[in-house]
Amino acid sequence: MKKMYLIGIFTLFLITSCTTIRESSSLTLASTRNINLSKPAEKLGIVSYKDKSEMKENKSKTIEGAIDKAMNKYKGGEYMTNVRISVLEIEEPMGKTTYYVAEGDIWGYKEL
Repeated sequence: MKKMYLIGIFTLFLITSCTTIRESSSLTLASTRNINLSKPAEKLGIVSYKDKSEMKENKSKTIEGAIDKAMNKYKGGEYMTNVRISVLEIEEPMGKTTYYVAEGDIWGYKEL
């Protein structure tokens, strides 16, 4: 009986932890704010995720939210270039849920 219980828990874990990642789109420039490209800007850093667990920690239910999460990694982040939007499809007990993750270069305005 104990063995069947453990097999059931292991099977449930396998089913609920399945994650599919696929690249949705590549963008030259993305922002969720109004930006002034005539102002001098500097590259603040790069947001890139190494594996599924990092992507899961930074997922969002909307593309806008994914871009905001990425830009908030660096103080003063205003827009992103060389953006890659990935779709995470995660099997959860109540069905498949879709999330988004944004990666790319973060830019902000220079303080004058």
